Amino acid sequence: MSRSRVGAFARSFARSTSASPVATTLCRSAIRPSGARLPADSRHKRLTAASASSSLSNVPSDTPSSASNSSNAIPRSVVRRQSGDLSRSARYDTRVVKRPAAIDAGLQLGLRNRWYPIFESKDLGSGKAIGIKRLGEELALWRDSSGQPHVFIDRCPHRGAAFSEGGTVHGQELQCWYHGFRYDGSGQCTAVPVEGEQTALANRVSITSYPVEERWGMIWAYIGEVDLFPSPPLELPDEMLRPDWAGHIARATWRANWLLVIDNLMDPMHASWLHAKSYTLSKGKKSARLAVRELDDGFIVERENQRGVNFDWTEYHDNGSLWFRLEIPYPRSAGPGGPFRILGWSTPVDAESSLSYFLRMRHVSGWQRRLWDLLYGLYLERNHWNVLEQDRRILESQRGLSSRLWEHMAQTDIGVVRLRRMLNEAYWSQQEVYLAAAAAGRKPSSGERVKALLAARGAGREAIPV
Repeated sequence: MSRSRVGAFARSFARSTSASPVATTLCRSAIRPSGARLPADSRHKRLTAASASSSLSNVPSDTPSSASNSSNAIPRSVVRRQSGDLSRSARYDTRVVKRPAAIDAGLQLGLRNRWYPIFESKDLGSGKAIGIKRLGEELALWRDSSGQPHVFIDRCPHRGAAFSEGGTVHGQELQCWYHGFRYDGSGQCTAVPVEGEQTALANRVSITSYPVEERWGMIWAYIGEVDLFPSPPLELPDEMLRPDWAGHIARATWRANWLLVIDNLMDPMHASWLHAKSYTLSKGKKSARLAVRELDDGFIVERENQRGVNFDWTEYHDNGSLWFRLEIPYPRSAGPGGPFRILGWSTPVDAESSLSYFLRMRHVSGWQRRLWDLLYGLYLERNHWNVLEQDRRILESQRGLSSRLWEHMAQTDIGVVRLRRMLNEAYWSQQEVYLAAAAAGRKPSSGERVKALLAARGAGREAIPV
């Protein structure tokens, strides 16, 4: 793809999405031709302490650390002109912006084609549809008469009314309140009452229905395009499947982009400072060096020369869902069961907020499990929420992804750097599939990131080859 056509696609992307000013500013450097190789700094490689720190050694102290000498530079005038409410950018040398920061424009609403926990089972009743927003999409969630949950795009394809506005369940079908159109769990229209029983219209009408599973007290949805990325089986961590582990669900909705939440989960060192006065995180060193080890489906970042004292390690896994595992030491007053283990997921709501599920687990069974449940209800849960409140306050104080434009990363951010690179690589891999499919004539779904391609064609502009 020529440089001019890449630029045209980027501009069309910016106009056709509801991205934040940061996303709009950065999208120009986030587009690359299909089939092009990833830049060397975004391919997987082992990060060492030296490479994590030396990469910023030549950046002036008054320059955002997301800036570097990159061939994808954005002129300073462009950043100032497009940045909207980012008035601070005019006071910084923002002549160049690093590609990993630019890809935030595509990832800010989540990495599609993954399983996400979207709702708790206990909160979904029967008889009607409820409206939720996940990964930036308005969704309708409902149970059929057998108890099976379903997730539709919250828009009746007849005239665009929301299913969640008065939609009712009749057996295995959801009926729109506006004109009575009915849909089965697959999204296929089964009846058009306004035309009577005999009509061919029903066969031609359908709505997107995402794959759904209900496991461990939560409803999980595979948000993506199953024709291009078939949904894999939902694989849960071992602790959720074994009878000798027990736990509780903690749900947190924060005004923080999901990327900031998962950055925080891959940052063990923040515990020694932000949570220094908490029930379990007051011990250990306040400085350390961190190392990364590869796992089959992710990686682990851990402190060197300290284990079992504080928040000393954390794991990232991508096995069809994006999840995290970490462990916190527990004092004897917390009862039997060993360390306190957390399994975490963060589900994007929109570009400014996220829904996170933290499963608090102990290795207990029998009477020990009953004691764990008792102590959790008496005081441990309150202590946990105090820590989460500290996380919420600090993440919301970052004021969105614009905070990444002025970062100065430390060696202890090695896990955050690796996480971002892996997400960027997964994102670009998907874009190549989307763009190739669009070039072959496939019509994208409402949630895909190639809306700009069709928008350009629909407006009569030259089609962009990929």
